[in-house]
Amino acid sequence: MKSLLTISLLSLCSFVSSAASVDKGKIIEIYTNYAGHVAIKLDTGFVNAEQNTECATGNGWVGIYEAHEHMIKAIYSAKENGSEVTVTTNGCEGSQWTKLNSIYIK
Repeated sequence: MKSLLTISLLSLCSFVSSAASVDKGKIIEIYTNYAGHVAIKLDTGFVNAEQNTECATGNGWVGIYEAHEHMIKAIYSAKENGSEVTVTTNGCEGSQWTKLNSIYIK
């Protein structure tokens, strides 16, 4: 019985930690480097990601180390056009960024 309870609790914890956060706003800053890492900041911040503690060691940036070229183009297009975006995040990317899962441009 005790082991069944432990397994149930572990399953619940892994389910809870896999939930994503969604934030909306306009991209105000973009960071990139020679390795292809890309990160963004929104004018509204990432309030939901912070409230859900997506990345406890996060520094306010949301990014991804191996971004697909379509994601990079979408980010630059949204910034250039001042478009509102919806960003989905989950966990950490490295030790300082909240991990970018997806971006939707309106």
